[in-house]
Amino acid sequence: MATEWDDTVELTRWLQFAEQCAERWLQRRNAQSATPLCWDDMQDILCEVRIAVLRFKLPEHVVDWAPLLTKYVQRVCERAYARAQRERQRLASLDALPESLHPQVETRADGLDDSWFLARVASALKQMPAHHAAAFVLALDGEMAQALQAHGVLPESLSALAERAPLCDKAIGAALGLTPRAVIRARQHAREKLRRCLCES
Repeated sequence: MATEWDDTVELTRWLQFAEQCAERWLQRRNAQSATPLCWDDMQDILCEVRIAVLRFKLPEHVVDWAPLLTKYVQRVCERAYARAQRERQRLASLDALPESLHPQVETRADGLDDSWFLARVASALKQMPAHHAAAFVLALDGEMAQALQAHGVLPESLSALAERAPLCDKAIGAALGLTPRAVIRARQHAREKLRRCLCES
């Protein structure tokens, strides 16, 4: 008998798989670099990868998602790594100049910015029905759920639950007054709306 695919399990698997791919790619790339990135820079890239997974959409009728997600993660890593290297070179060039000659304007980093993107995700979630956003956020890992809740994506009555994330569908349903099946549907709606919103941004 066919079973309904649990969206929470799918997202968790994607996040774990993506992080492992990113760590391997970054370790290999850093070992080959004449100017390797520091630990903090590497962690920033891993954070960007985790958030970028929310934008990953598997084409219809594709069963084996691993090769596509691997290529997607590699592209995210390549862009983020190159951006981090450019920023290091820029700072090194500034350090070589007398302070009086430092430019007095801020330069915006190319590509995806972690804090901006997290705020964009939070903004999109706030525009959804509350139970859609809650079903999505409370199924994420604790760190990500709390980061989104810091932007106020959940009502105050559900705020404490973000600290206990990820929660099972039964627990989320109990908090929202929904059945586990309804929680799954709500989360699917949230993910689809989030994908559309982020692709348009």
